[in-house]
Amino acid sequence: MAFIRSFPDAEVILAELDAFLKNVNFVGMQHVDNLSRITPSLRHSLHSHWSKVVTRLSRCGGTGGIGSMGFGSDSTSSLLFLSQVIESYMMHTIGGVVMQWMNSVCSNISHNVRNAIQRLKLLTIADYGIHPEFQCYFADAISLLCAVSHVYTPSEKMLAFQEEIG
Repeated sequence: MAFIRSFPDAEVILAELDAFLKNVNFVGMQHVDNLSRITPSLRHSLHSHWSKVVTRLSRCGGTGGIGSMGFGSDSTSSLLFLSQVIESYMMHTIGGVVMQWMNSVCSNISHNVRNAIQRLKLLTIADYGIHPEFQCYFADAISLLCAVSHVYTPSEKMLAFQEEIG
């Protein structure tokens, strides 16, 4: 980053990026769920700022400048390197706040999944609306599937099913 900041044009671009990242940190530190309120989304905002910064930085500095840092044999590898540097800088700056937010989001999702599984455990086959002629106990179905695991062709599997079911 020190090399990139050494270009006068780049310092202005990076100051704008720093202000944006400072705002993201401020919003995230107020309350963990505040990052969910960023519109259109945190992901979109970060990607938009990242791509604008990379594009602007790749154009500043003239020939031999930031856009062609001398890494690799062509401008594509230099642009890739610049993209990675900016992405790393952004995530280093806001990574702690984003990680707390992601942990909170994933924790809520995990809690909802656990609750749904607990509710499903209490249901019976009839609760799912399966007609009685199609109902079977899970243990029987599992043992049937294990029994056909030793046959390989589809016709052998169908015969095994037919013999078991009757």
